Amino acid sequence: MEKGISIDGTTGELFQVEVLASNDTVTNATALVFEMSLMGYGNVTMTNLVFYPVIQQCFPENVRLSVDNVGMDYHPYGSLLSRIV
Repeated sequence: MEKGISIDGTTGELFQVEVLASNDTVTNATALVFEMSLMGYGNVTMTNLVFYPVIQQCFPENVRLSVDNVGMDYHPYGSLLSRIV
């Protein structure tokens, strides 16, 4: 396997990224939830039965905002999240 473990997103799995917010009156409130298909490559190592994933490349696709509790304006979320991951 040249690129290690491959996630191709063609079998319908959805990944979620949840953004939490806290302030003086609220702790760990869900602000946003993104759902997406994910394509990527990585490897996993294990030490003392603890797995350590290393993601070399990651390509979010078909990104949609499924929860918006803060009034987020529309953005091309796929390219936004590609820059973050």
